[in-house]
Amino acid sequence: MRKTTLLTALLCLPSCVAAIAQEVFKNTELTITPLEQGGWVVETTDMTTMYIVEGSERALLIDTGAKCDSLDRIVRHITSKPLDVVVTHNHFATLGEAMIVYDSENIN
Repeated sequence: MRKTTLLTALLCLPSCVAAIAQEVFKNTELTITPLEQGGWVVETTDMTTMYIVEGSERALLIDTGAKCDSLDRIVRHITSKPLDVVVTHNHFATLGEAMIVYDSENIN
């Protein structure tokens, strides 16, 4: 049992190190990591997940999280393209910061 746990931890270690090395933004509330070209995952300390997808002309923020101070400015670390926001469902964890992003970007 102990050997299996140790082996599992050792096998997972390279992927954990690679994920940390790829972070493009991190503060006390969230971490942004690239997925594929033009895509990022935003993971917060309160266990909510958002996504940023950048197209050729516009960018898309999927969900806005519940507790992300200055989310609008943080997204601008990733993209300067015009931003659209989509919330996947009506829940505080997915749309808590929507009005802050909307107000600062004046988006449609």
